[in-house]
Amino acid sequence: MSGGARIDYSIAGAATAPTLLFINSIATTRELWARQVPRLSKSFRVITYDARGHGFSQVTAGDYTIEQLGRDALAILDAAGV
Repeated sequence: MSGGARIDYSIAGAATAPTLLFINSIATTRELWARQVPRLSKSFRVITYDARGHGFSQVTAGDYTIEQLGRDALAILDAAGV
């Protein structure tokens, strides 16, 4: 959860590996990274997510700000223990 919104994410790779957080562009979902994750997760812990209002993440009312989207990313890293 981030600011009351459920943000859906996935983790691939070993928990002890260095972490990469993939942030997709507006109007796309984490599926944008589907081809890269299998190879990169051999060496890294790869976290992908659907940005607020996209894919399986919750749509919340109002305008989305860069600050809010940044806080969402930090909330995912915190939840993942990074």
